[in-house]
Amino acid sequence: MKSMKDYATKYPYAVLGAGELVVERAKTWGRLGSEAARSTYAELVRRGEKLSASLKRTQPRKRVIENAKQAQRQIKGAVTSVRKALGVEDQKPATSTKKAS
Repeated sequence: MKSMKDYATKYPYAVLGAGELVVERAKTWGRLGSEAARSTYAELVRRGEKLSASLKRTQPRKRVIENAKQAQRQIKGAVTSVRKALGVEDQKPATSTKKAS
């Protein structure tokens, strides 16, 4: 039995493979011109949109995003503290009114 890490790292390949399979099948149905190919494609789009929306609402995803924001705030605060401790000012580049040629 493979670990969840193995499955997670290979997940993108499964998605790409599924997409490629759909394209191959569509070619056999007549270059996406047949009604069956169009309806299958539309169904896959609908399912993908539904899955994507449900994943966006999951609690683990929300926690990861909030943790990333918190980490950014902490890093920004640490950088500010170090600058103040060292007496380093924010040096902004001088803006020139001359046009570069």
